[in-house]
Amino acid sequence: MSISKIARFSFLLVVIFVILAIFLNFSLIRRVRTFNDKNRDIESHMVQTQSDMDKLMIVMSV
Repeated sequence: MSISKIARFSFLLVVIFVILAIFLNFSLIRRVRTFNDKNRDIESHMVQTQSDMDKLMIVMSV
């Protein structure tokens, strides 16, 4: 009787840990994606600023 209770309890623990791991994995993936999107926005903004500076230099040199 006690062995089956221990087995059932350990199985429940394993199931809970698996569910937690899957949930944490998805939340971490979501965080990494939003972080990459922010970096991409910053990079595109920097490229846009650089091209604006190039245009300004061309206009000033004329």
